[in-house]
Amino acid sequence: MEGGDFFTSFRDSDEYQSFCDHPVAYFCAEFALESDFPIYAGGLGVLAGDLMKEAFDRKFPMLGIGLYYYVGYRYGSDDVKNGATELALKNPEDHGLEPVCGPDGKRIIVSLPSEGRNIKIAAWKYQKDTAPVYLLDTNLEENDLEDRKISWFLYTNDKKARIKQQMILGIGGYRFIKALGVLPSFYHLNEGNSAFLAYEIAREKAEEQGINFIQAQELVKSKVVFTNHTLVPAGNDVFENELFSMILSNYSDEIGVPLSDLIAQGEILGANAFSMTRFALRSSGKINAVSKLHGEYAAKTWPNYPIVPITNGIHIPTWDLSKDGEVVKKHDENKKILLNFVEEKTGQKWDQGDLVIGWGRRVVKYKRPLALIDDPDAFTSLSKNGKSVRAIFSGRPHPNDVEGNEIVKIIKKLADDKLKDRIVFLEGYDIELAQKMVSGSDVWLNTPYVGFEACGTSGMKAALNGTLLLSTDDGWMAEVDFDRIGWSIPSNRVSNNLINILSNQVIPQFFDQKDVWQQRMAQAREFIKSEFSASRMLREYIEKHYLD
Repeated sequence: MEGGDFFTSFRDSDEYQSFCDHPVAYFCAEFALESDFPIYAGGLGVLAGDLMKEAFDRKFPMLGIGLYYYVGYRYGSDDVKNGATELALKNPEDHGLEPVCGPDGKRIIVSLPSEGRNIKIAAWKYQKDTAPVYLLDTNLEENDLEDRKISWFLYTNDKKARIKQQMILGIGGYRFIKALGVLPSFYHLNEGNSAFLAYEIAREKAEEQGINFIQAQELVKSKVVFTNHTLVPAGNDVFENELFSMILSNYSDEIGVPLSDLIAQGEILGANAFSMTRFALRSSGKINAVSKLHGEYAAKTWPNYPIVPITNGIHIPTWDLSKDGEVVKKHDENKKILLNFVEEKTGQKWDQGDLVIGWGRRVVKYKRPLALIDDPDAFTSLSKNGKSVRAIFSGRPHPNDVEGNEIVKIIKKLADDKLKDRIVFLEGYDIELAQKMVSGSDVWLNTPYVGFEACGTSGMKAALNGTLLLSTDDGWMAEVDFDRIGWSIPSNRVSNNLINILSNQVIPQFFDQKDVWQQRMAQAREFIKSEFSASRMLREYIEKHYLD
């Protein structure tokens, strides 16, 4: 059974009724729910948002737990430290969020102890064609100003605020679900940011069965699912034991468990540090990587843990900008929309017949965003004999990522100088801009070092809309037959290989073999719909994690 057939049959089963009584609780630090809703930074949040939409479409009982960020990802917390007072705090109700209240009509508020005081936590509910998503909030009058700011910034560089966010998400999230009266069947950790909830599950189990905390930790693993999305160190939080002890000592006293026992589960021996990823691995009964290749690398990195691959998928209705017509015709219309947007934002007027290459995602060094334009003269030489090649770049580096911000500066400088009229950098990369780019570009470029990109779903969104792929064989791309939907780039000497493939294969086919190009557009679209949808991903979660 595929797609809808599986879910239709599943909804008639006893197992489905059990999930109705005990839904899956899905924890994530970010959710991409609306384009201008600043509670997501990139792929992790987009994936979480897509899953919430798919659960709603398929009527699968699931709820999301995240944080409400009043400023979000667009600014670094250093802005506040440096005295900035003009930061626009986003009102939750402006995005249609409702305060979560109990039967008495009063807001549900839970608390957790840290640094000699109790941090109060409320929540907002989002549910617009998604499974319900509860966003935790500490910006309450009852809290100190420092604690009110915990939920201002997404991925703050302030380690103290960061570990508190993860306490709020994990421990606070667990307590909130309990106060809501929900008894989940599974707690699904989408990355390790929420792993502290494992303490709460173990504490409760120890009290119920009269056993010690260590024994309880082993028993509750079967209730915890962990999805790892990256092997890159920057994506795996590590806190010094001294900071961990300072922030969690009151919690340790409250639950009657020594700090040493709490630290032991995530301790990096010899480093005097606590790893959230290591803790999540040790606390989970089921673990998955997000592509087959990622699974292979993860198994080598963490050989003592059984890790299964469940390749990410995309929510087709969100990303399908070609659904109302034949793919070639719709792509032409979408390309016109994209080129009009480029002209509006940059003043550059490109021709509909130009070959347009798109690159859009988080700007970070390992993704090699400069590969195409590392040699500006080589890129310029691709345009000749009346055949023009253009490129659109967009993306956000982390505010504190020096290398990522420098890469953006280099691209912008080239766009204003040597490659003026050949490339542009579009500001404000979000869901809406991503939709324009993946549906209107002719080629979608992806050049990470192999082994660094766990999955990378932007190419799925592009191929769904008839945009052909030009990529290294990393993440989900290692599962692709490029003969049908694009071209594979050898990862070594990527810039030279990229220019050669464009010159000898991509450009001739685009300009001189339209029938072949258009056939591949249709193949790409059908391939994504059949193999890389969020429907398939959710089904695998159910079969491999929630039922197995």
